[in-house]
Amino acid sequence: MKPNFKLTLILLSLFALISFQSCQNEVLEETQNQEETINAGSEVASLMRSTAANSGTMDNILDGTDCFSINLPVTIIANGITITIDSLEDLEVLEEIFDEFQDDDDILEFLFPITIVLNDYTEITIENEDELEAFIEECTEVEDDVI
Repeated sequence: MKPNFKLTLILLSLFALISFQSCQNEVLEETQNQEETINAGSEVASLMRSTAANSGTMDNILDGTDCFSINLPVTIIANGITITIDSLEDLEVLEEIFDEFQDDDDILEFLFPITIVLNDYTEITIENEDELEAFIEECTEVEDDVI
C-alpha cells in the first residue's frame, strides 16, 4: 500500500486547522491601581496608631497610669523590701508584698534613675521622684480631658 500524498496533506491540514481553532485567546483584564493613601489625620491612621501604641496598662501597680510604662528592669523599695523587677511576671511579687497586710499603707519607692516608655515608644530618663510625679500628673490631666 502506497500512502496517498494528497490524502496525508489534506488530513494534516485539517488537523492543523482544528488545532488552531480550538485554541482560545486569553482575555487580558487590566486592573487599575486600587491603592489608597492613608492621611495622617484620618480615622484609619488614628486606629493604626492606637493599635501600635505602647500599652502602659501592664505595669499600673508601679506607676498608676496608662500613658507610659516603666522600662524594666527597675529596682524598687516596696513596704521596706528592696526588689528588682526584671519582667512583668515579677510584678506578682510586688502584688504579694502589697497584699500581705490589709491594714497597712502600701509604699512604693523607685531607685532612680529609671526610664519610662511613652505610648509612642519614646524613652525618657527620669532622675527623681518629682520628675516622675510631673509625668504622672500630666498624664492624668490628659486622661481627664479625654473623658
